[in-house]
Amino acid sequence: MRGVLLGAQLGLARLRHRRTATALLLAFAVTIAGAWIELAASSLGAVDRALAGTFRVVIPLLSLALVSRAGTAEGMAAGAYPLARYGVPRFAVAIGLASSAAVFTAFASAVLAALTVVLAHSPAAPPLARDLLLSSWIGVLAGLAYAAWLSFGSTYLRGRGRWLLLAIDFFIGGSTGLAGALLPRAHTGSLLALSPAPLALPAPASIAALLAMTALLLLATGSRAGR
Repeated sequence: MRGVLLGAQLGLARLRHRRTATALLLAFAVTIAGAWIELAASSLGAVDRALAGTFRVVIPLLSLALVSRAGTAEGMAAGAYPLARYGVPRFAVAIGLASSAAVFTAFASAVLAALTVVLAHSPAAPPLARDLLLSSWIGVLAGLAYAAWLSFGSTYLRGRGRWLLLAIDFFIGGSTGLAGALLPRAHTGSLLALSPAPLALPAPASIAALLAMTALLLLATGSRAGR
């Protein structure tokens, strides 16, 4: 546990950087522009269309940037080295690094989701408060799952594996079959009522799948990073 906490502290220290601020500003800018464009195109369904852009494009790319920052561009194993060289278990440090990225991404994703709903909302849309709370909660789940997924990917190919896993989620993550059930995209889409649920799973099962995915991938990240 001490190694995990030290890793989380190191990850948060790395995230307190101007590159993190730049990534966040870009994410917010794209989210704001997307919401305004969708509302200007048509107020009917603008919230759903804007949320689709936020969850399918902005949150995954922001997760990639934050994971890369917390664990370094060379991946979680290399990112854990500054503490591992002093005898702190590398797997524990890697879990801490990935966890810090996941928590940071979850918070940012919740804010992005809420901002999307507020800016794209119109009198024809469902009640603002309900959409706001629901979208923010799903944003937390999406941020956790994407950060864990990409952290695991960063343990391959000297960190470049995170790009491969991002591409896998982008191209097949929306499947309604088994592949979709194993990736974040289909679950978040179904919870937002933007797409059919993978394997026709009910909402509680998709929530459980995202949480289980997060936990298992964080542990797998630590295991891949080494002892």
